[in-house]
Amino acid sequence: MGHSLSFGKCDIAVIFSKKASIADTLATAAANQVKTEKDIEKTLEWLKKKKYFEGAIIIKNNKIGLIGSIPKLTKNHDPNLETKITKL
Repeated sequence: MGHSLSFGKCDIAVIFSKKASIADTLATAAANQVKTEKDIEKTLEWLKKKKYFEGAIIIKNNKIGLIGSIPKLTKNHDPNLETKITKL
């Protein structure tokens, strides 16, 4: 969703780490590895070997992969959310 160059076909890659730079780097690398739903499992296995990695959510089509420690997710109730999203 950001400005990273993507070579994958991942719908969403979210990485949890206490270091934001690690989370960002691993999310980009993970997304680049996912081209099909079959790539989710091997990408999660790859991630769990990385330093400072805590957890991940990877989504491709209707398949979701979860691993590690994932914080409680909450729904955003901000009525002005749409005005805060950058649009081209």
